[in-house]
Amino acid sequence: MNKLVIFFGICALFFGGCRKKTEADYLATASACVQKQDLAGTVAAYENLLRDYPDGQNAPQALYDLGRIYQDKTDKTLPIDGSDRKAIGFYQRIVDKFPQSKQAPDALFNIGFLYANELQDLQAGKKAYEKFLHDYPNNPLVPSAKFEIENIGVSSDSLTIDTKEN
Repeated sequence: MNKLVIFFGICALFFGGCRKKTEADYLATASACVQKQDLAGTVAAYENLLRDYPDGQNAPQALYDLGRIYQDKTDKTLPIDGSDRKAIGFYQRIVDKFPQSKQAPDALFNIGFLYANELQDLQAGKKAYEKFLHDYPNNPLVPSAKFEIENIGVSSDSLTIDTKEN
């Protein structure tokens, strides 16, 4: 009888300690890592959230935050174009899987920006901006997308912005 009680006690400890983390657990870990400026921990927490909850309510935010990490070139181990391409990959997952999420418009705009301004793939940038204008015609970034399309391929040195009030 004692062996049976010990066996069940060990099983309870083992299975109780293997509780699957919740989305909130992963977000708390990511937040704590951000506070400690622990890039690897932040990325791991978001990637684990996406692995365990690929369709979870926090998946779009995790994808967006990962995209920002790579767009901002925070991971110094990657070459610049590798970082941009990784960011585009995370943003594209939002656009494809969560087009109605609040992160989707910004993700699509950022795809256009990265292609046009960082990777110099003007066709892909224009295509992303046009899709943005089609899919999110009332978004506050519409004027910026139109400006980007009108000036795609123009160096920032030769742009002049009219700051006069009418």
